[in-house]
Amino acid sequence: MLSKDTGFDPLIRHLHALGYTCRRVSSLKDAFPALAEPAAKAASGSPPDDYARLVTLLKKEKTLPLKRKGLEGKVKSWFLKLGAAEHQALVQRLFDEGRVVEAGKEIKFSL
Repeated sequence: MLSKDTGFDPLIRHLHALGYTCRRVSSLKDAFPALAEPAAKAASGSPPDDYARLVTLLKKEKTLPLKRKGLEGKVKSWFLKLGAAEHQALVQRLFDEGRVVEAGKEIKFSL
């Protein structure tokens, strides 16, 4: 039970007496400690790998962009906190690693 109200404690004791497993917590962090730990580690740990995230997002995308400008727009919209130089570096890395190939004015993906 998620509540800061200690008035529920008699109900919790009664439910325990009946054989139910339950507890009262005052915050979501107390209710789901396993979910709070990875979020804390992500916030304090190493920065996320933006390139791996970009590849994953492109794999999930239903309609891939047909031109380089469209790809740059997607990268810009997915990574709002990055600057223009980082956006260009991500796009260039896709080309350098052969995941995207330019064929004339269009681009082809091999994810």
